[in-house]
Amino acid sequence: MKPGPPFGGSLFPEPRHCRLSRREGPANRDKSEDLPERFRKLELSGKKAMSYRSIIYRSLFVYFQHKRLIVILLYICLPLILVSGQDMFSEDTIRINEVRVTAAGSIRHIPFSTMGMDSVIISNFRDNDLGSLLQASSPVFLKQNGNSGLASVTMRGMSGSHTLVLWNGISITGSNTGMADFAIIPVMSASAVLVTGGGADLEEISGSIGGKIELLSEPSEVPGTQASVATIAGSNNKYASLVTIKTGNAKISANFSLWGKRAENDFPFNNMDAPGGAVKLRRENAATASAAIMHDLFFNGANSSAALHLWYNLSDRELPGPVTTVQQNFGETQDDRALRGAISFKTTAGKLSLDIISGLTVDANTYNNEVAAIQGDNKSAAYTFRTAFKYRLRENLEFGLNLGDEYQTASSLSYEGRKERNLLSSSLSAVFYPAKRLRLTLQARQVTEDTKFVTPEFTGGGSYLISSDGRSILRANMSRNVKLPTLNDLFWNPGGTADLDPEISTGAEIGYSYNDVTATGIHNSIDITLYATGVKDLIQWVPGEYGYWSAENIRDVKVHGLETMVKKIIPVSRGKITMGTNYSLTGSMVKSSGVLNDKSIGKQLLYTPVHHLSANFSVNYAFLNGGLRLFADSRRFTTADNSEWLPAAFQVNTDIGAALPLERTLIKIDFCADNILNRAWESMRNYPMPLRTYRIKLNFNLFSKPKNVTI
Repeated sequence: MKPGPPFGGSLFPEPRHCRLSRREGPANRDKSEDLPERFRKLELSGKKAMSYRSIIYRSLFVYFQHKRLIVILLYICLPLILVSGQDMFSEDTIRINEVRVTAAGSIRHIPFSTMGMDSVIISNFRDNDLGSLLQASSPVFLKQNGNSGLASVTMRGMSGSHTLVLWNGISITGSNTGMADFAIIPVMSASAVLVTGGGADLEEISGSIGGKIELLSEPSEVPGTQASVATIAGSNNKYASLVTIKTGNAKISANFSLWGKRAENDFPFNNMDAPGGAVKLRRENAATASAAIMHDLFFNGANSSAALHLWYNLSDRELPGPVTTVQQNFGETQDDRALRGAISFKTTAGKLSLDIISGLTVDANTYNNEVAAIQGDNKSAAYTFRTAFKYRLRENLEFGLNLGDEYQTASSLSYEGRKERNLLSSSLSAVFYPAKRLRLTLQARQVTEDTKFVTPEFTGGGSYLISSDGRSILRANMSRNVKLPTLNDLFWNPGGTADLDPEISTGAEIGYSYNDVTATGIHNSIDITLYATGVKDLIQWVPGEYGYWSAENIRDVKVHGLETMVKKIIPVSRGKITMGTNYSLTGSMVKSSGVLNDKSIGKQLLYTPVHHLSANFSVNYAFLNGGLRLFADSRRFTTADNSEWLPAAFQVNTDIGAALPLERTLIKIDFCADNILNRAWESMRNYPMPLRTYRIKLNFNLFSKPKNVTI
């Protein structure tokens, strides 16, 4: 019999919802290990009534409106705790803060750049939003409309509407806006996060140009029952709580999480443009309150597995106005509610494997502007069904067929009735090993939008093992990708344009990956990616007749850049030292324009920094831990002709803490300070962000039997 593929396992990259569950053999020390575990609007009596009382009221409202669902969840969870009591931990040691890299070996070998976040970073941000996590620990740029407004992610020079966000295999990017608000996605929504730059991966029903971010929920690696209770208090009346329960055995397991937070966000800032000179003020109309409940259920058999995921999320926010010569307050508020569910099934039989994912996401957004007497009621939903077949024809050749359907619907006060769209997708893929170290991948996807065929997409690429042990890998791809207009682009009244063309990008990238663990236990990893892309028919909203803005295919853009990720873990006596750096260099410029005398040609796109850097340094010694994290962005242009800009932003955050193990409990306490240099900064012009802030976190981890704990 011929030997299997040199990379091991299936020739195809594993589906995203299960890719991180692989384990590498003990002999392959250069490969990464697999992943670790993982509130209708409330009428407020006043604008500052964002408190835990409101969250409690919300919880009660959710219970009475959705009590059947919650009763079912509890009915599922509680028996599992009893079942797992008969199958306690098989190990007698828990390793706390063990760093495990999330980029499994199979991910390193695919021909496009994908990074995963390790367990320690995710744990440190468990009480925060996803945007904060990505800003601090990845090469992507976070654009924030003030401290409590919309937060979007810019990837590879494209706007937030070009970033696809998936949760357990289904899209949670709004079909009406084309965006996800990272300010209201809690980190607790996933136990693992994957970031893929560009649109070369054609695995999804429809794609994007900037890249995609995948949130994955996975069962606990250790059988038995674990519970965690965390509480956080900080500056500007910020409070948060998080309860997590994980239980089960090798065949069935469950995760349950309940989270809530509130903040007044009345932080001080200096208005440098006040008529009488600089004056110190406090932010107004910026309070927030959010809550979420989440449940995961996992079943594992000999050759198959299944999972059920449910997530309900609520957020009420006051939206602060811009600060010009005075601090403006329009009485803006925004309420968001989201219900999401996903079911997945995977099975293998000989050379054939099958994956099925089905899901639903429903979002509702209510906006109010008291001064302008504007009220908005926006709703969107998406129903998803996907299947993936893979068949290994020979030892060095495998074919795949992906079929999927996504039905989108949206309504708004600015729509003429409810709008809907159906996306039917089919894709073929092949992986071939012409030589022992060389892997070639081809993908092609055809999307049908209602009854109209969209421009076909393709990706061709490969990876080559520079060293036979797999430490060094060279990868490259060329691709053509399509980004469809959003429902707002098509149907918003006034301004929507029903005959918009899709955006089309054509580009290539080449990358190098190094991953090694030395004999002394030092872990080194380096990833470098160079890319260049041309985007045709970019959709932008431009001023038109009678002062109305409209969506038009108005510009072509060229993007090129560099992404680097470097990490080093050094074991020391009774601890370890961890260092990591993420850097991106992005040129995103207008190549041509349909606007007469357009001064933006040759200029950088708005709010796209040329340089973005995030870095971290942490030390764990015995029961103590501490670290520094920083992020920096170069100036960001605020006008299309690049004549005005925001200055460079630089922020340093720090934390120090201790972990105290008891018989069945691990108590962790951390003190954190953000923006310790007290630097004034803005993510968007005239929207100041907080100066120095503090918070303290107290966490109780409870286990089902006494443990010997290794810090």
